[in-house]
Amino acid sequence: MPNHDTEQSGNWRSIVGELRRRYLDALLMGAEDDAERVVREAMDAGTTEGMIGGEIIAPAMRVVGDLWETGAITVADEHLATQISTRVLMLQREAF
Repeated sequence: MPNHDTEQSGNWRSIVGELRRRYLDALLMGAEDDAERVVREAMDAGTTEGMIGGEIIAPAMRVVGDLWETGAITVADEHLATQISTRVLMLQREAF
């Protein structure tokens, strides 16, 4: 007999993983509107404010930092990603 809690948890992790990937892609493209759209989708899906920050935005920013540290992106790219995330976090805070 399937465990629906486990299935739902796996589904939720998959959804959050996809949102995290799309958020990171938006940051790396400098696409503020896309980043905002991802966070709005997360809110519409019932994701908590803490989960959005801790499971979508923070991990994406860690990747941005790692990419900057290895020279894969420029400091300007890192600054833009930070600026976008700061703005998105402010919009998210207003929404919650």
